[in-house]
Amino acid sequence: MGFSEAIRICLTRKYADSSGRAGRAEYWWFALFQALVSIVLYAVLLAAAFSEVTWMAIGVGIVWLCVLLALIVPGLAVGVRRLHDLGNEGMSGWFMLFGLLPFGSLALLVMFVMETGPDNKYGPGTGPRFLGNASAAYAVPAPAVAPGDPGWGVTPPASGPPAGWFIDPSEPGQQRYWDGASWTDHTHRPGA
Repeated sequence: MGFSEAIRICLTRKYADSSGRAGRAEYWWFALFQALVSIVLYAVLLAAAFSEVTWMAIGVGIVWLCVLLALIVPGLAVGVRRLHDLGNEGMSGWFMLFGLLPFGSLALLVMFVMETGPDNKYGPGTGPRFLGNASAAYAVPAPAVAPGDPGWGVTPPASGPPAGWFIDPSEPGQQRYWDGASWTDHTHRPGA
């Protein structure tokens, strides 16, 4: 997910939607967008405040306040979706209230940096290992296993596993198939 896609998702499709999950890329690209908008608007506000025209400073201040208030809702929504993305069970959006505690922002920062979790009650995982991406760049090579099982432990070919398949890193040799609606567990032996 890129910068523009994260902004488009957070400002249009999921503006106030805290259901589902948001990966690290979506959260951090939107956080960067919020920071850049705040910095630019604050610089314009300072320039207007030091000008001779008082009404311009007031107008820019009102615009700055409105934009920041408008960005609070999608910022909270993507934060809650990011918490849903963590761990095997996901985390409740109520953990966002940690930000009100003295060191709660540090705890939230640590949570937002954590790696994406597997499928949970909030939906399928958002990381490349969990989306069934057939690209070899995202495939996790199956580790070598006990001798006598020649099919397992084979690294997928350069073209990657078949479309829809991904290698489950939690179980050597196990792959799961995403058919667009649900996950199906199968034992799929790459190269076999």
